[in-house]
Amino acid sequence: MNEEPVARPMEHPDAETIRRFACVAATRDENRIIVRHLLRGCPECAIELTRSWLSPLTVDPCAYDKALDRCLPLLGNILLKQ
Repeated sequence: MNEEPVARPMEHPDAETIRRFACVAATRDENRIIVRHLLRGCPECAIELTRSWLSPLTVDPCAYDKALDRCLPLLGNILLKQ
């Protein structure tokens, strides 16, 4: 009896991990998982990755405020020393 192997359902990375991969912000382990998964030929995740590459990045406007709040005092100190 030659039984065909049962195909296991493919586990997909979540959309957020794929987005981080597209933005070069994924961890090393996440990169490996996604690359391995894509090399197995998953069309759904390939489409999700393409969407992530093509969609504009959204940045929380508050992120700029937080960064400036940290930098401006340092810049002020540097300027005062001159």
